[in-house]
Amino acid sequence: MKRCSRCGQLNDAGSAFCEQCRQPFPQGVNHAGYLATAHRVYGCFSLLLVLGAMLGEVIFLISFRHTLLRFLEEILKELFDLDVSLVQMGPLILGLIILLITAMIGALFTLPFFATARAIRRNKPWLKLAGVISVLVSIMAFPFGTALSFYTLWYIFAGPGSRPALQQSDR
Repeated sequence: MKRCSRCGQLNDAGSAFCEQCRQPFPQGVNHAGYLATAHRVYGCFSLLLVLGAMLGEVIFLISFRHTLLRFLEEILKELFDLDVSLVQMGPLILGLIILLITAMIGALFTLPFFATARAIRRNKPWLKLAGVISVLVSIMAFPFGTALSFYTLWYIFAGPGSRPALQQSDR
């Protein structure tokens, strides 16, 4: 019998996961731990890149706001025949819109890694979906994203994560 280190449940000696909390038991190389940690680290680096891009946008907007706003005024006048002065009201609104768009795009490129790490760690049934999404986001980021993508694909389709999770209604 094996005792789970998380919840204390007694499980069969051959069990790979705790029957109550789905915590994986260590068996040789802990691929789940390594892969979950790699996804968290990659997600943190992606988050730092997004925050750096947002900081760069703020610096750009502060430096070139009048030129950018005059350009937008000309576009609005040409396309929509609007005579609007954005120089007085525009910088704050424009800056917030650009930062919001950057944050949304950043979330699309950052959240899949944290979701995949959680799915791997807790053996969630949606692991394959989260893993494939994170692979699609990171496979072209050579060399680290590509290596993480291949390791993730191996884990969820051929390695320890390829075994189907037990059906549980609350997970």
